[in-house]
Amino acid sequence: MFRFALESLLRLRRSLEKLEEERLLQANQQVQRQRERIALVDDWSHALRDRRNSGLTDGQPASELHFELACREQLNVVRKQLEGQLAVLMELCARQQEKYASARRNREVLEQLRSHQFERYRMEEARREQHRTDEFFLLRRQYLHRGG
Repeated sequence: MFRFALESLLRLRRSLEKLEEERLLQANQQVQRQRERIALVDDWSHALRDRRNSGLTDGQPASELHFELACREQLNVVRKQLEGQLAVLMELCARQQEKYASARRNREVLEQLRSHQFERYRMEEARREQHRTDEFFLLRRQYLHRGG
């Protein structure tokens, strides 16, 4: 029966790879949510611009125009903050991708080692079986040759 001496280490490597993959998924989700926040701020900014443009033609009071301008400026500040946070999240995501790739390579190395050892075991088992078959054949032949 084949027994891989490093089976427990292989299970650990599989678990670590799965953990790093889950962390990568979470990091990607955080990046996506941050992009959605930026898109929302952009939507608000465009809506304010469109409202201002229609207000200019409709004779909107100056106080409302100043308020909308202040809102757009604040949205620009918020957008820059969100972009900074996005850059940090993307860097974390890239580092997590490297961790996942490393965990995957570590697991693959052990699985290849296991595969090679199993193949060697299978070949040795086949040789032993052939040896037993050959011995049986020789014993039978000797027995039959003696007149048994």
